[in-house]
Amino acid sequence: MASNLIVIPGSKRVNFPILQGVARDFGWVVSSISDVNEIAAFMQGRRIVALLVSKDALGPGNTWTEIIQRLKGSLPDVNLVTCHGFSDPINWEELSAAGVFHAIHLPLKENELRQALGFVWEAERRRAESSQPVSVGIPVIQRSVKTEIAS
Repeated sequence: MASNLIVIPGSKRVNFPILQGVARDFGWVVSSISDVNEIAAFMQGRRIVALLVSKDALGPGNTWTEIIQRLKGSLPDVNLVTCHGFSDPINWEELSAAGVFHAIHLPLKENELRQALGFVWEAERRRAESSQPVSVGIPVIQRSVKTEIAS
C-alpha cells in the first residue's frame, strides 16, 4: 500500500509540481482534498504519513487550534505540517501544543519542503523501527581466540 501525503491546499501558493516531486523522492503519493471535513472519508484504506494544511484552507472564523484538534481527532498519528505566509502571525507554542509536527512558510520552496518532509520521513522510520519485536537483535558472533600466556 502506498503511503499518502495529503494536501489541503486552499492556496495557490502551494506549488504542486514541486510538492509531487519531493514526495515521490520519499516514496509517497500526493493526494489533494478540498476541505478538512473530507479527511475521514478519504483516509479509508489509505496509509496517511503527513498532512499539509495552509491557513487559507481554514475558512473564515476557524482558528489553527480548532482545525488541528479536528484533524488530530480523525488522524491522531498523522504528522501535521502547517503552511504559513511570511506575514501570518504564528504562535509556535500554540501550534506545538496542539500537535503540529512541523511548520513551513508559503510559497513552498523545494529545499524547505524537502527538509520538512525529511523530518516526517525520519519520524515514520523511527516509528516503524520501534514497533519491531524485541527478539530481533544483533547476531552474536562467536570467535575462537587462542591466548598464549607468557610464563
